[in-house]
Amino acid sequence: MNVVAEPSSYTEFEIQAELYAELRRLGFNVRGEVRVRYGERGQCRFDLAEFVDGKLAGIIEVKSAPITHKTAQGWNGTRQGQRYGEWGVPVVIVYGMKSAMELVARAAERGSIFNEVTA
Repeated sequence: MNVVAEPSSYTEFEIQAELYAELRRLGFNVRGEVRVRYGERGQCRFDLAEFVDGKLAGIIEVKSAPITHKTAQGWNGTRQGQRYGEWGVPVVIVYGMKSAMELVARAAERGSIFNEVTA
């Protein structure tokens, strides 16, 4: 039998869960793992998405730690970044738990998750 080691840092799921709980506590209509069709056969799955009056207001993409994207445009140059940008709403990328808690603090302070912030 293989030995399973406990993760030494926060997992992407744990960061998503904390963000979800804190943003909901602040009164934001945030939903997790939102799947949408993309084109004829593709799909996107937003880690977290805010809805206002039933309409998509913004997307939060969560990464467990800071990463270097291999495109000149950074995350916006990735396939995922390009697809998310096509929805016409703000996109925020969260890199790790510290970044997630900073987003919660800003949202609490200004009453908005996105406030015209884009990736």
